[in-house]
Amino acid sequence: MNGFFKKIGFSLIEVMVALVLFSLSIALLTNSYMNAVLAKENNKNSQNENAFIAWAKDFITTIEDKDKLLQGGELTLPSNEQIQWSAEINETENLDLFSLMIQIEKGENEPIKSALRFYLLRPEWSESEERKQLLEKKKTYIESLQQNYF
Repeated sequence: MNGFFKKIGFSLIEVMVALVLFSLSIALLTNSYMNAVLAKENNKNSQNENAFIAWAKDFITTIEDKDKLLQGGELTLPSNEQIQWSAEINETENLDLFSLMIQIEKGENEPIKSALRFYLLRPEWSESEERKQLLEKKKTYIESLQQNYF
């Protein structure tokens, strides 16, 4: 009788093991796919944020009037979104070089805030008396160096 019935197909345990392995692989693939989709969305948001900050920075640094820059204001982005910006200007030890701190805020419900600090060379912002004093100080320093070396 053993020869009469041939084994055709899989046993119940083999089918169950195959189903478990298949289910685990589907779960892992689905999780990986969702992570990839979320990473792509976060990257897109990050790129948009960097783009609006760069655009705002480029616009703000074209303002040559120091008083107008200190007032801050609103700016309309190419995407028709409004941003608020403010600026703080500090003098540096170098002649005609100014430290500019810009704070940018976009959005009302969930505002995105950014702060940038960079340096601008703007001779027209220097006060004439302060500029003379700095020039005199640098001139004295250079003369002292020349006397020590020659």
